[in-house]
Amino acid sequence: MRHLAHSLFGAAASRLRFVVIAAMLAFTTLPLLAQEQPIPAELAFLNTVGKPYRITYEPWTEMQMPTGNYGNGGVGKMVRGKHWEFPVIVTGAMTDAAVWAIIKPAFLANGWTAAHGWSAGGIELLLLYQENGVEAWAETDPRGAERACVDIVEIAPTPFKFTLKHPAAITDAVNLAAGEFPWLGPLPGSRFTSGGYEVHSVTGYGF
Repeated sequence: MRHLAHSLFGAAASRLRFVVIAAMLAFTTLPLLAQEQPIPAELAFLNTVGKPYRITYEPWTEMQMPTGNYGNGGVGKMVRGKHWEFPVIVTGAMTDAAVWAIIKPAFLANGWTAAHGWSAGGIELLLLYQENGVEAWAETDPRGAERACVDIVEIAPTPFKFTLKHPAAITDAVNLAAGEFPWLGPLPGSRFTSGGYEVHSVTGYGF
């Protein structure tokens, strides 16, 4: 999925000027790495109209849907949950219109509702699924000859809990090379990969 970077700031200072040390750690979250995963049950019908492939899966994410333009004119929605993204081969559909004539009706015939559609500058559809205790949001659009793209988030809570300790009153020693920040633990299941620091001068007023 992603490398996570954390910045911690320790300030030593005069009234108006601070020397800020930014310490950065990178962690690879093992259970949260993007990975190949079967598509969810509410999209199983896509196997009958095409061939999903290169399926990218994240056990949890937070994202704007549709992506880009912060929801295409304010129509979109912030969603949180399990995330799949993948293209679909639609054999024989050689134009966007031909792909769309297959993909759009397939969604609408299988429990999905069109929340909003766009046609200016390209075809795109935002869809909602609410059946069998599942809420999912998807966006789909044709991508040229024999291709469509699908992005879906199935609403779900975060799969882990994460609590940080308060820093000690006296600054704890930090070992950048070992990644030992006493008050900054990694996300559950993550593995430390690297550490480093940068020194910055920041001017502030009104303190």
